[in-house]
Amino acid sequence: MTLSIGEFNLTWMLHTPLTKTLPVGLADAYASMRLEIASAYTLVFLIMIIPLLVGLQLAANLTERRFKS
Repeated sequence: MTLSIGEFNLTWMLHTPLTKTLPVGLADAYASMRLEIASAYTLVFLIMIIPLLVGLQLAANLTERRFKS
């Protein structure tokens, strides 16, 4: 999942202990087999991504309706 977020390699190289990003935290949790932490990170990702996807779908539907009429 972390590789699908994009630019993961750059994030991995630039993170510090004080600036750990969500994808890096998720990769660390899976690497250390802390599945409860990995599950929490995954839930945070879903909470952030699902409203964004719904908003994009609504915007696409509105744009499609405008160009049809």
